[in-house]
Amino acid sequence: MENKPYKNKCRNRIRELRIARGHNSLRGFAEFINTHLGYEVSASALSQLELHRRENPYWELVDVLSTYFGVTADYLMGKTDYNVRKEEVIKDREDKVTKSPEEELLMQQFYDKMREMYAEKEKAKEERRALKEDN
Repeated sequence: MENKPYKNKCRNRIRELRIARGHNSLRGFAEFINTHLGYEVSASALSQLELHRRENPYWELVDVLSTYFGVTADYLMGKTDYNVRKEEVIKDREDKVTKSPEEELLMQQFYDKMREMYAEKEKAKEERRALKEDN
């Protein structure tokens, strides 16, 4: 079987994330998943996933774990180092874009001034064009 460089990352990531959440034993983590996450899994299946011993992992379990840990499935399986879900990036951007009422007012005043300047510029162009046509 071909050696895939992401296998070692997978081993470390799942174990590190599991322990970071306070689940030191695979058996205890399996019980937690069964009870609280609604997915039936054995400690043996978790071990196989952690050690990347299955060529075709249980994708439902990968989805459950990635959701629980708040990472992408690709990150969990070691295929990427980018560990933030797209929805979180979008929410983070929305949070950063939120403006106070004062900022909203300033932005509106800015846009109004820009529209006014543009209208004046267009009016001046039209006047120059009319003068050229008259000459």
